[in-house]
Amino acid sequence: MSGPVLSIPDDSAVYPIMCDLFRKAVKDDIHHVYEDDKLAYAFIMELICLAHRHQANQHMTCKIDLCKRYIDNHFAEPIGLNEMASAVQLSKYHLSREFEKKVCASPIRYLTEVRLEAATKQLLSSSENLETIAKCVGFSSSNYFLKVFTKYKGLSPTQFRKKGNAYEVTRVLRT
Repeated sequence: MSGPVLSIPDDSAVYPIMCDLFRKAVKDDIHHVYEDDKLAYAFIMELICLAHRHQANQHMTCKIDLCKRYIDNHFAEPIGLNEMASAVQLSKYHLSREFEKKVCASPIRYLTEVRLEAATKQLLSSSENLETIAKCVGFSSSNYFLKVFTKYKGLSPTQFRKKGNAYEVTRVLRT
């Protein structure tokens, strides 16, 4: 048998209901004809609620993964939060909140990191000028690209290109 496995959080109401139901059944402590039905119904309803919350979380995880794929495929285009939200059919506020929860970064920060990763690859593998690279990876101008790259990498794109692969090895060893 296979299928999704539902994990029950420790603070869930399922445990106390289940323990109460089990204890009463083992001790034959059910005195009213509908008492066992009431406990069984409460247990089943709590499981259904838990499964529904789990399904909603899974759905949101799919939306966040879809948004990440959208960013990965369209980073070179002039996209923003509105386009991302539209692509996954969520409001930009809901997308921002849920994306931050799941990825630990805002959608815009994730977009910036994807663009910078593409830029670092181009800086190391080509001799294109900064303006061309900035445009190829989705930055609106080379000045903005320079500012963002320097902030995130600690070096200007030109310095990074001169250091080449040694920069990444040194950076990894320092952190």
